[in-house]
Amino acid sequence: AGGEAVVDAADTQWEWDPMRGGYMTTLLRLHPGEAPAADAYAGPCADLVRPWLAANPAAYSGVLYVNRDEDLAAARYEAFPGLTPVVYGEEAVRAGAHKGEANGLFFSGVRPLMTVGNSIMALPATPFWRSLPRKIATTPNAIGLAARLAAANQLYVYDATLDCSRAGGDLLVGNNVAFVPTADLTNEKPDPAAAQRGITELILAAFAAFTPQTKEAIARDGLLVPTVQRLLRQSQKGAPDYFSAAAHPPAFDPQRVDAEAFLKAAHALTPETLPPPLALSVRMERAPLAGVEFFEAVNSETLADTPQCITRVFRGTGRWRRLTVAAQSPGCDFRWFVVGGDPGKIRVTPLTSDGALVTLEVAWHAPFDRDGLQTRRADIACVAVRPDGTASAPAFVSFRFLANERRVYDGDRLVSVDYSMPEGGFVYEDPLLTTFKNWRDDYLYDAAGKPLGWTRRRPGQEGEDRFDAHGRRVAEANPDGSPKAVAPVRYFPRQIQGADGRTAPVLELIQMDAGAVTAP
Repeated sequence: AGGEAVVDAADTQWEWDPMRGGYMTTLLRLHPGEAPAADAYAGPCADLVRPWLAANPAAYSGVLYVNRDEDLAAARYEAFPGLTPVVYGEEAVRAGAHKGEANGLFFSGVRPLMTVGNSIMALPATPFWRSLPRKIATTPNAIGLAARLAAANQLYVYDATLDCSRAGGDLLVGNNVAFVPTADLTNEKPDPAAAQRGITELILAAFAAFTPQTKEAIARDGLLVPTVQRLLRQSQKGAPDYFSAAAHPPAFDPQRVDAEAFLKAAHALTPETLPPPLALSVRMERAPLAGVEFFEAVNSETLADTPQCITRVFRGTGRWRRLTVAAQSPGCDFRWFVVGGDPGKIRVTPLTSDGALVTLEVAWHAPFDRDGLQTRRADIACVAVRPDGTASAPAFVSFRFLANERRVYDGDRLVSVDYSMPEGGFVYEDPLLTTFKNWRDDYLYDAAGKPLGWTRRRPGQEGEDRFDAHGRRVAEANPDGSPKAVAPVRYFPRQIQGADGRTAPVLELIQMDAGAVTAP
């Protein structure tokens, strides 16, 4: 311990393509070294931590630190005596496997090695620009890999500043506890590297705070990620309690975490007070119909369905979404609470006395303010609670609303949706969530309120298209206005010339007839 662990071809099973990425499993054999001196510790709260490290000099034995941003925001791993840094060999660097989001498992031959890693990298200069947390959230394989790594005690800290800042607001897609997003939300001029180092080094300090028995239980039961997630949220400055929205920010700012409280709570943990496991699953859902209730290149609202992160993109035009969600954690009751969103537009209805089965109802939200950040996401948290009060890390159900559309409802009845560019100019929205649609739809109903379809108008064009309630274009109407002949319609995206994703949309949705005109 305390030397370097090298990722090279001899010890690594590669499933890697330089263009598409992939997955690696690295077998590392760590050999115990001499017991480090406790006074060599130079991490957070040194006066508090050094006596703990003196009593437990093997605190960092079998613990890895990996930097994945080419040392742009590397933690001071030498400040944590006995910690083993990971170094990528020439072949891994040549393949680009050493940077960006985590892509592999570090294994001892018996079980995964507890790992803390970080990266400040992002995709800033492309039409599909995004931080690593948003990249993971919009990449199905990456969502699954993040969950897989978290279950194997691989904890990664990613910078979210590009998508979460006082200037730009909160553009993050879902609330995912498989990793830790960071951002400087305190200073007018953010310092993302300082936020990265601050949170990463605080997490590394926790290993010196854990007792040997607690550390072994964490390693054995795969509880590193949920334990750190709970500690970070319990230690938020200004949060009245763990079940308040203030304890669950969209990204973690070290200036808003009480480091001493965090480490004292870590030291007080016992194997019995570690967080219980928690898993969510969707039991019932009525999905909106593509081509009728929403118009996109994809045919679903589902973005994530992992045990700790359920995310839906609110594409359908219906005002409400309803999910029946089950929570599982043996011997626990469950508490559900709103973390982000208008409480008047979110309903949580327990279907069992312990809260293990609930119906969640969420109405459409326009962009709104949360703690000084404009956001487009509603988050509902679930926490499992044992009879003794021990709480789990949260799991989240998130609904991401789209800012490039303007909806009007009369009560729960849809009146219109305007997707065209407003007079004020382009409104940015993630092109992996939605495509630009240069039209406005006005909805039609009969005297009894039954939907009849909609009319579609495009800026600068005369005339309009009419659609029936099944999404078919009305090619010819009867004298009373009812459809006489209809044509099926399909939608597909095309790239817009000169698109940059920041001042102009990247993709535009095109409407085409997809079959012959027939009687309805």
